Amino acid sequence: MKTKILFVIAAAGLFASCKKSDKPADVPKQDFIQLQIIEHENGYLRFEFNNSHQLTKVKQLARDENDGEPALYQYTDFNYVNGQIATADYFQLSESGRFFKRTVLKYHPDPQKRIGYIARTWFYENGSTERKDTVEFTFNVNDKVVGVEFNAENYHGYSYDERGNLKATDSEERTGNDLYSYKGDFRYDNNINPFAVNGLGLYIFSVYYNEPFLANALLSTNNPVYVKNVFGHTIFGEDNQPTYNSEESFLSEMDYVFDTQGGLRESAVRNSFEVKENGQKVDGYVEHTLIRYTCLKKKS
Repeated sequence: MKTKILFVIAAAGLFASCKKSDKPADVPKQDFIQLQIIEHENGYLRFEFNNSHQLTKVKQLARDENDGEPALYQYTDFNYVNGQIATADYFQLSESGRFFKRTVLKYHPDPQKRIGYIARTWFYENGSTERKDTVEFTFNVNDKVVGVEFNAENYHGYSYDERGNLKATDSEERTGNDLYSYKGDFRYDNNINPFAVNGLGLYIFSVYYNEPFLANALLSTNNPVYVKNVFGHTIFGEDNQPTYNSEESFLSEMDYVFDTQGGLRESAVRNSFEVKENGQKVDGYVEHTLIRYTCLKKKS
């Protein structure tokens, strides 16, 4: 099932300590927006938190094709030890109609108590182990994820603008007569998304990585309003002149509405896809969808 959602997230944390004999400081509590529910055309996503406002569960529900009622088809439980994320258990609905533990993630912190690496174990429905792997995280001085490496070989790098939003990095790679290229254009508003609170976005990113969320949204501070990705392929002939060119373009444009408390209420999304061959459009589509949010105002 394809879920078309674009979000913006930044990992944030606040740590304080004092000596046993110190008098606790009278620090006023601050308001923040906590995301509870996201409703999209295919179903719902629900988020649950503990008393410290840390994410404890993500539920994904899909609408039934017959009666339209949403039904749970996968969920993740997050577990903490002394306030630090320790494990996450991802459950999936099998074809037989029962939930089974698909993945166990064990979090290992770096010296700054951020996610250093995750040891993942994947299971079959009968409980036997399918495979194991690791995911290593690298952060910059602003605690933004700048690298994710799978099994010490498959590396994904990220860079940000001065506001902390993910930047598109254009690239080209030629192998023989084939040239592959990428160009991106990411634009953002000036509002903080509720995923930018208490590490919510980073924890979701660590489990789902790219689905049903997009990396450019998950790792940014503000809400994306324009996200364009263009993938090109050019073939050169013996005289090193291009003989064929294809281009696939993906574009998402978002228009947000906020409630009186500053929380997201809805977003109108326009998704378009276009394929060109030698400069001529040969395929494409345009889709519109509305995403609704339920947010609560909380005190930290």
